[in-house]
Amino acid sequence: MATRLLSHIKQAALSRYGNVSGPRTILFGLNRGVRMNIDLASETQTYLGLAERELAPYFDRCTRDIQTAIDVGGSVGLYALFFLKKTPAKRVICFEPDQSCFRLIEGNLELNGLRGDPRLELNHKFVGSKDDAEFVSLDSIADGVQGPCLVKVDVEEAEVDVLHGAGKLLARRDVRWIIETHTAPIEKECLAIFRAAGRNPQIVDKAWWRIVLPELRPTPHNRWMVVE
Repeated sequence: MATRLLSHIKQAALSRYGNVSGPRTILFGLNRGVRMNIDLASETQTYLGLAERELAPYFDRCTRDIQTAIDVGGSVGLYALFFLKKTPAKRVICFEPDQSCFRLIEGNLELNGLRGDPRLELNHKFVGSKDDAEFVSLDSIADGVQGPCLVKVDVEEAEVDVLHGAGKLLARRDVRWIIETHTAPIEKECLAIFRAAGRNPQIVDKAWWRIVLPELRPTPHNRWMVVE
């Protein structure tokens, strides 16, 4: 029933707008009212506010008083826009090494009048456990991070390497984390890292209704870890 309804919504939208990417206003969810370039053929859940809907209450709770947001794996800017438009963050640091995604982020910022916003720092480097021409560690920026801070991580199986380079932030109780884990062994190792740092991570699984409204994921194991 729900899958059929979503299919009808998609078909109705495509018949009106055409099967092309274009500026849309997100209808519901965390980013309600935010403008993004969205292809309705493949990003209907983003348009409806259903993409990663399971995380909405955690993002809402973890960002109410933040001064800094760190977006590791910014993709097309969905969460960077949320941090800029919906939270009190005075500084938003977004890491995204993929140049095609970087251009999409800039376009989405433009749609919301946020291009050149002084609160935002865009960084082209990968985030990991070392600092060189291609990589940067979170430890290298930790001393300048004002708390409370939320770190969101979505790096396609490089989660452990990110945490290995983030010892200073792991030790701080004013730093919260939301991490997508992409395999069961990675999830287990991330849990161990947080527990060794004296933190209490919580696993957030896919909602029951994903049976009928699934998100297309590159790996069978996709869950999230929240540390408040």
